[in-house]
Amino acid sequence: MSFNQREASIQLSILDLFCSRNLFSPPGSSVDQLSLIAKDNASGENNPPLSTWKVEDVAVESILTMIFQLPKPLHREIYYYTVLISCCRESPESIAPVFGRAIRFFYNNLETFDYESKVRYMDWMTTQISNFDFSWKWDEWVADSVKYSQLQYHPKKNFIKNLIAKEIRLSNKARIKDSFVTMTQGEDGENRLMALDEFYQYLDISLFPNPTEYIINYDYELYGGDNEELKTTIVNAIMQRKEAMSSRLMLSPQEELIYEFSNPALPLNEVANKLYDFIIANWRSNEQFNDMVNETLEAIKSSVVNVDSDKVLINLLFQTYAYIGSRSIYSVVSILNRDIAKLKFVSGVEVTEEDYKLSGTEFQFPDLHLTPEQLGNRQKWIIESILRIWIQQPQVAFLILEYLIEFGILNPQYLIRKALDPDSNLIINNVSCMESINRVLSTCAVGESSKEVILLLFNLIVENLNYTLGKIGVENPETEEVKIITEFSDEDKNDTELMAKIDLQWLFYEYRGLLKTYLRKFNLQHSDYSKEIEDIFESIQNKPVKSDVMRWIKELTY
Repeated sequence: MSFNQREASIQLSILDLFCSRNLFSPPGSSVDQLSLIAKDNASGENNPPLSTWKVEDVAVESILTMIFQLPKPLHREIYYYTVLISCCRESPESIAPVFGRAIRFFYNNLETFDYESKVRYMDWMTTQISNFDFSWKWDEWVADSVKYSQLQYHPKKNFIKNLIAKEIRLSNKARIKDSFVTMTQGEDGENRLMALDEFYQYLDISLFPNPTEYIINYDYELYGGDNEELKTTIVNAIMQRKEAMSSRLMLSPQEELIYEFSNPALPLNEVANKLYDFIIANWRSNEQFNDMVNETLEAIKSSVVNVDSDKVLINLLFQTYAYIGSRSIYSVVSILNRDIAKLKFVSGVEVTEEDYKLSGTEFQFPDLHLTPEQLGNRQKWIIESILRIWIQQPQVAFLILEYLIEFGILNPQYLIRKALDPDSNLIINNVSCMESINRVLSTCAVGESSKEVILLLFNLIVENLNYTLGKIGVENPETEEVKIITEFSDEDKNDTELMAKIDLQWLFYEYRGLLKTYLRKFNLQHSDYSKEIEDIFESIQNKPVKSDVMRWIKELTY
């Protein structure tokens, strides 16, 4: 396997030529045929017994074993994915059915699957079907989508939603929508294509449920949240924009953005347009930027009453940067990279001498004298502003936030806090968030702030475990194992209280799996702060989970 994927796939497809002729059954043998052979072997009818080993099963199983090797495989996972794709193209008739069985096996066991393995399964599935025209028998999952419709954190529902989100990232909504079809037989006996509209709901990959309502509430609160006339204006403006886009599936990222600061009906349109023109210019000095910031703050204070002018400023600045660079991720990265010193200043982060040197001007920004709370607020507002404007495209939002971290404008701890916010649980619920946090953690784990970031991560997971445990309503939360209600009737789906309880049970289970994944990933039992980590785990309120965690730590020492 330690070779190029093309050659590896060829060797695997002819593996049986290097073995005894009787070692494997004929290529392409069906499971039913092998079952009959096994039955005849057991009865003694076949003498000597015939082989029930399939060379394609052995090859695919070997590769899948390497993909799911924990804590990490020998090579990057994408290498194995491409080998499997090449194998399928070499021998589609014999390999494709094996893939189908493997995919169904993993899907049927998602409820008990290791958290990290679920992530790799989703990655493999995404790569696999995207290389074969996004073709899959989606009709097999309709029943589960309907059954778990009232649940947000069920592994199968979450898997379907995030798999479709990843496919949309690789293609577009229209093409993925067209793949939601199955063959059905009409009354006249003719086969016809039938649309699987059950999956249309997952074409909306927005970061939060009901994104339109989220944007309206966000903007209204930003403007003070106490002017009903202004709220009506915001609602009308956003709804008109949504109605204009509702009939179109093929929207560019820039068309999906709802940037309302420049709306003539809203109070800050003049200063927003002026700021837009300022930022879009090729280059402006730090002194000019400082003057613009002061001018913008004054305009905010004079245009809107009862608002946090600093919060509005941060939103206005960062949403405008994101909007200007919305053509592509490279555009926004380029403009952010150009103005690192300026953005560090408004975000409250220290601007270094190197930053000033790269900015091409000698003017140094004044000290804002921010308290730790004020600094923290600015960092949180930056995250919220980017998530607000890119709510329709979570992957882009998190990529921008990652670059802000790379440029030193944003502290990664605030993004981790947002991802693990128990009100949204984005790290569990959204695949773009989960992938982003994994990249951020991998970078931070080898940096100077690794200790602070890792301790924060585990502390937040434990806090969420305890918080979720308290909401589940277990009779004896400290000693009783949290059991998940896996079976319920169609009538039970209408029981809002029961569905909420089951959802919390799955959320608790997912956080437990997340904790195990990161504990195994960072393998910290030999670090100089392992005692501090164990102290965090001692605060886990549920003793069965605490016992599991302590056992995992001991297992990692061997």
